Amino acid sequence: MNWPWLLTLLALTLAIYGVLRDQCLGQLAALTSAYLVASMPLVGVHVALAGYADLLLAAVYALAALTLYRWTRIRDRRDAWLAAALAVCCPLIKTLGVGWALTLLAGIAVALMPSRGVKVVAIALAVVGLGLLSIGQLGFTGLSRQLALAFQSSWSSLAQNELLFANWHLFWYAAIALVVFGGRRLVRAPLAPLAMIAAAGVGLLIVVFAYPGLVALAGDYTTVNRATLHVAPLLVCLGALLWRELTTAPAPPPEAAPVAVAVDA
Repeated sequence: MNWPWLLTLLALTLAIYGVLRDQCLGQLAALTSAYLVASMPLVGVHVALAGYADLLLAAVYALAALTLYRWTRIRDRRDAWLAAALAVCCPLIKTLGVGWALTLLAGIAVALMPSRGVKVVAIALAVVGLGLLSIGQLGFTGLSRQLALAFQSSWSSLAQNELLFANWHLFWYAAIALVVFGGRRLVRAPLAPLAMIAAAGVGLLIVVFAYPGLVALAGDYTTVNRATLHVAPLLVCLGALLWRELTTAPAPPPEAAPVAVAVDA
């Protein structure tokens, strides 16, 4: 019974290595990134305690985002179809997979609107966030459930889970440092589509944790760590790609061809 979870981790590790190598990362960098995903304490827990679908959703969502990112680079239709198939699988695994699949739209928007896509996505995320805040004290019935979106700020608990407990090692410290030092690279090509997907995913994580009504809709989401697991592999890959951008010297401009000057005899 436990084999599918072990094989899911193996498949995810190999896929991350292959995707990063495809994006011209060195063997050591790609191998290190794959190891960082496989060595996360909570990942090991989900492999050992087989039965939860969170690891499978994390793998499918990460590969959907990475495949979509590859499509934004080379525009191969096969990548588009594969990303669409993986996105459709997300809600089939867990109910909240609908939300994760929708975050992929942020990357598509940036790819289709290179000049203003980042601004459009940022405005859209801000509008959604403000909308949820505005209805935070209201409740409505939907999907045969009472969705009481009573905003309950628990940022101290969130910080403890991500920064102090031993579930993620130094993952969030490294992610924050990369964003601080490489934030400008994240909103420029080629990382902008993948960065916007990750930003939408982190925003969804914060909303799900802050609004108990949405947690109830998700069913068995009992801790913020299980929801964090869904987006963690994607963030590791984004961090590896950002590190490559920060440590790779820009290519020198091409030299001008010599101009032949005609000399009259």
